[in-house]
Amino acid sequence: MTLAEVKAHSLSTAQNCVIGGDQLVSLEGEILCKPKSFEGACLQLAKMQGKTHQLITALCVIHGGQKIPLLDITEIEMRELSPQQIRAYVTMDQPLDCAGSYKIEKSGLVLVKSLNTKDFSAIQGLPLIQLVQTLTSLGYPIPGSGNKE
Repeated sequence: MTLAEVKAHSLSTAQNCVIGGDQLVSLEGEILCKPKSFEGACLQLAKMQGKTHQLITALCVIHGGQKIPLLDITEIEMRELSPQQIRAYVTMDQPLDCAGSYKIEKSGLVLVKSLNTKDFSAIQGLPLIQLVQTLTSLGYPIPGSGNKE
């Protein structure tokens, strides 16, 4: 949440509405950072396979000096994977810049056994259900949201 807030504050003025966001992966209390190397990605995925982790998505909306924090926690259970499957996936998606070493918006969904989320869009980094509700409550016209457009 702190990083989401810092990002939003970096662009906020009294006249605009700014949304800052950040994500992290937590496995059994350990935060998994971006792996930065092929081998690092393979090691992270091997550690996660067969287990459930949390994908935590934080947003901070700053509007008129008001700070509105939004948080989504998705539980993701990874499939049991062989070392060959892990290496093939990392070769295909190159998730070296992704916490948790997967890109669920690409082929990473094949690594997943199950997921539990209130908002599937949060998995890709932007929980649209909460965000639309927040922006609507602030008076922003959102097409299709039922407020005056």
